[in-house]
Amino acid sequence: MSAQTAVTSRVIENRLQTARVVELFEMGALIDPALEALRLQRILHPATDEQILMTLNKLFRQFAVTPPSDPEDRKELNRGYLLAMQGYPIWSVIEAGTNFIRGSVEGHNPDFMPKPGTIGRELARIVDGWRMKLGRAQKQADEKRALEREETGYGPLSPEARALGERRISELRAAALAERQQGQSILPGYVDPNPITAEALEAAGVPDAPPRTNTGTFEKLPDPFQMLKAS
Repeated sequence: MSAQTAVTSRVIENRLQTARVVELFEMGALIDPALEALRLQRILHPATDEQILMTLNKLFRQFAVTPPSDPEDRKELNRGYLLAMQGYPIWSVIEAGTNFIRGSVEGHNPDFMPKPGTIGRELARIVDGWRMKLGRAQKQADEKRALEREETGYGPLSPEARALGERRISELRAAALAERQQGQSILPGYVDPNPITAEALEAAGVPDAPPRTNTGTFEKLPDPFQMLKAS
């Protein structure tokens, strides 16, 4: 790796560390597999328990569910939902909640509050594709580092391993270019003409979300992606 390339990579890495989630989506796939893995790790950063519980409370109210008054019973109820929702990024929690409220989740009766397992399956449906991308980028980054170690005198790779590494890097470059050309830099379905509430974004703890200006229903508020972008 040349000195100029190393400097450029550090600049991009610093940008990835500070960018907001909406900006990470808009970047699209990066050609460098290590940087792409970092972008995906930030996109998939898990929501906190506090963010999940605040969003869960919004769902309870939307589905007219009255949680148990006994603190221990309420804690036990929350624990079940936390187990199903932990490990998922906040944007996916918002999207899953919105899908349930709109009645667009296959197999779910929108007249009833979804069970923890049902929410977990919807979150997995939303996020699993991104996790596969992350695993692929991490593997390609490892292969690229192995090639670079050979070039700097740390020992030769077998012809098969070298060919595989070069092919993986070419595949990532082609995928990144195709994604940019096709305009698929954000999750399909994340930009949605139907709005969700500013309250949901606020409850989810989205950084720098605009202050709440009304108390309307989910159907009357701006598009969440545009709100995040504006922030």
